Amino acid sequence: MSAYQNEMMELAYPGTGDLTAHFMKDGRSIPVRGFQASEDTVKVRFLPMEAGRYTYTVRGAVSDSGTIDVLPARAGHHGPVRAVGTHLEYADGTLCRTYGTTVYAMMHQPDSRIDETLETLQRTPFNKIRLCVFPKHFIYNENEPAYFAFERREDGTWDTSRPCYAFWDRFEERLCQLFAMGYQVDLILFHPYDRWGFSSMSHEDDLRYLDYLLRRFAAYPALWWSMANEYDVMPAKTMEDWYGIEAFLATNDPFHHLIGNHHCISIWPHERPYTTHVSLQTGALNRIPEWMGKYRKPILIDECGYEGNLEQPWGSLSAEELTARFWRTMSLGGCCTHGETFLDPEDPDEVVFWAKGGTLRGESIARVAFLREIMEEIPGPVEPVITGFCLLRGKTPEELETMLAGIPAEQRVYHERILAMEPAERERFLDGQVQYLGCCGAEAILFYCDLQTYGRFTLELPAEGSYTVEVIDTWNMTRPIWSYDASGSVVVPLPGRPYMAILARKNH
Repeated sequence: MSAYQNEMMELAYPGTGDLTAHFMKDGRSIPVRGFQASEDTVKVRFLPMEAGRYTYTVRGAVSDSGTIDVLPARAGHHGPVRAVGTHLEYADGTLCRTYGTTVYAMMHQPDSRIDETLETLQRTPFNKIRLCVFPKHFIYNENEPAYFAFERREDGTWDTSRPCYAFWDRFEERLCQLFAMGYQVDLILFHPYDRWGFSSMSHEDDLRYLDYLLRRFAAYPALWWSMANEYDVMPAKTMEDWYGIEAFLATNDPFHHLIGNHHCISIWPHERPYTTHVSLQTGALNRIPEWMGKYRKPILIDECGYEGNLEQPWGSLSAEELTARFWRTMSLGGCCTHGETFLDPEDPDEVVFWAKGGTLRGESIARVAFLREIMEEIPGPVEPVITGFCLLRGKTPEELETMLAGIPAEQRVYHERILAMEPAERERFLDGQVQYLGCCGAEAILFYCDLQTYGRFTLELPAEGSYTVEVIDTWNMTRPIWSYDASGSVVVPLPGRPYMAILARKNH
């Protein structure tokens, strides 16, 4: 038997019952539990992340053994995404920058609409999508799905020990189509917008559901586990329940996919060791340096508002504003997520892309593609550059004393007044002082001007080496080169318009 590195492979057997396989290579054994794939078939799935020969044994409902020759990874198959410090990498070490979008209830629409959505997604710059396992009951999200994750008991309640194979087969088919298009799927495991009872299942039922999902899906490399969308507005679940869900995912996933949890109001304690990255709903993008410094994990702005025309503030951003939010996020080293919420009042089905999919009509998409083109030319992860008064953050009293001693007396009064503020007031003040300035070591410097209408900007480049400097119009999508040989302190002329940026890349 042969397989490819970083691609799911499976063993299938007739029958029913539980089984466990052990995949062995170089003295290491990886246990993987099987799942019931249909009424008469049981499977076990494995994700080989090294090339070479594996042996395996299967015990339980069936007994089997054999060898698998795993061939080196094919082009484009980099393995699962990992958190490495404050950025993301694939398992093979390739840098991962995500450009996300959102179609929460995509999997619960008629096949014709899912087909249309996939055709749309194929033409976008996105490489990550957030979507739900369970159906969603919310405005513009009220249709009844054809299938549910479990079969019902006679009394109408859900029997989590009996998966609905039609649901899982259909869901998996669509997942595989997304994977083939190069998407990372941030799978939302729970959410509060529910009329069917999935948000209020017992903890035992939650874990039984997750057990089946992990056995069936964990061997696919391009999945992430989002514990919930807006975990904190699900009153049936306690924090202890969430900690149990987090631990269950971490200890029962043999391939260690990313784990995050998205909030509505109360931010999840992202410092928890099983939580791999920071998943946020916020428009306060100037706080990215603060969060990156606090958690030392990748910052994913999974919800910053949507381009659209809804009457809700979160669903009526202009294309200019959503484009700006992408630039604010990525210039500081985070990753951002798009969504589109245009409602056609003449559409009886109220198809809004963020909910059901369909087609896109917003103007931010082309600008995200332009941003992606630029970011992909930066050779490594971007981290925020802390400047000005923000340097006062996170300092010990001794460090502050040293810092103040180096500031000219006529300027020191400003720093002293800031330090005299109440801590909460000082943090709010400093949030407003953040510049959208990031660097990739000495290789690249990216400055996003945001709403400022600079006529010029002094950019501090390393004195050693030379840099090519571009002036970028993020809205009109132009990037003329200002200098091919800049170094040290340079004054870059700008056109006095908002939404400009400067990129300096080191020449080699």
